Amino acid sequence: MKVIDIAMAANYLYQDIDSPNYIQYKKEQINNKRDSFVMRFIIYIYNLLKGLGQIKYLKQDLSEGKKIYFYETSNQYRALKPLIDKDDDMLTVSLHSYQEADVGFCEVLPLLFGLLYFPHFCFHFYIKKNIAPEYQLLLDKYLISVGYYKYYVWLFTKHNIKSIIVSNDHTERVRAVILAANFVKLPVTYVQHATVSAYFPPLNLFSLSCLDGQSSLDTYQKIGLVTSKALITGAIRNFTLEKHRKRNKGKDLVVGIAVNNFVEMGKLKQVIAEVRQYKQDIIFKIRLHPAQMKDKKLYNQHFDKEGIVVKGAWQESLDDFFNDIDVLFSGASSIHLDALNVGVLPVIIDIDNSVFDYYGYLAHGCVLDLAGFLRLQPENIDLTLNTLIQKGKYFDNAIDLDHSAKNQCIMNVIDEINNLHQPIVLQKS
Repeated sequence: MKVIDIAMAANYLYQDIDSPNYIQYKKEQINNKRDSFVMRFIIYIYNLLKGLGQIKYLKQDLSEGKKIYFYETSNQYRALKPLIDKDDDMLTVSLHSYQEADVGFCEVLPLLFGLLYFPHFCFHFYIKKNIAPEYQLLLDKYLISVGYYKYYVWLFTKHNIKSIIVSNDHTERVRAVILAANFVKLPVTYVQHATVSAYFPPLNLFSLSCLDGQSSLDTYQKIGLVTSKALITGAIRNFTLEKHRKRNKGKDLVVGIAVNNFVEMGKLKQVIAEVRQYKQDIIFKIRLHPAQMKDKKLYNQHFDKEGIVVKGAWQESLDDFFNDIDVLFSGASSIHLDALNVGVLPVIIDIDNSVFDYYGYLAHGCVLDLAGFLRLQPENIDLTLNTLIQKGKYFDNAIDLDHSAKNQCIMNVIDEINNLHQPIVLQKS
């Protein structure tokens, strides 16, 4: 593949400058004064220097004849963990140092590989001008993509790997690894880690895809031709979630609000104020996304005085969070499906600076909107929840499967992955 083609393919999510993904990303970078070509290069160098903290893992050895599970966030790891726990012929690799894995990883070599191509992108942006100026804010992502691709093509050719398994199909690091695996003819399995949207890449880089539900397959078929073998397994990431405790109907209703980086504080406070006007017997608690560690202090400043507890995902497991609440409030997030899995009523609220009902949960009737929740009588919560669960099967085929059925599903997926093995056939770079 040409260098530019690698960069574009790895950053498919942002190639359409009219898509919500690009618009939102650009808005964030402009607000943080990080959108210039120079600033993107400085960010790249910062990541390179940061990688020196893991220099002891500079030499990455992959055991021969193993399957490799790749992930870069706690949510991606959670999607793979049920398989990892049952697979006795594998290794794990985390593409970020703060995630535990069998094989240590240091970004220095991939980023040094990418740095070699900085003059190449300068030439195409400013002299040849065949890359539009709108993509300059993706410079660091382009360099990361090319660096990771070159590094993993080299690494995969050194080791006899059976196949790789990932739970992300759209971030630049993971997609670069996938592209490298494709180049050396290494089978790649994709396991969904969250609900997909029409703005995601097509399923054209995988040998096997494990999808949450019919919704995922329908979405991917609209995006493009599904070239991989697709299994509707249900959301494997939720297989280990425990069913929610029975609600104590004599106590106040506890509403957990799951937020992320896209939430606008003003909108969130407005929703809380509106609910309190209609329902006095409600206790709120807020859960921050794993990527919001730096936001904890800000949220505490806003909500401590209102008596609202704020906890981060790194402080409290998802099981513990759900076990403390009766109702979930959230914006455009797949945590709504997690709630249905454990028997917590999901309510979608307009608190994001992105597209409302981004995944179509409300349109398909598997969540309530705020008005519907405010009209709901407490004695009707259980009946309403059961109705939402039935609707939710469109998005997660395994919502009501028992433990035995889920365990059998995991073993079937591992068997499918094992049958994908094929020898590596090298091509010229």
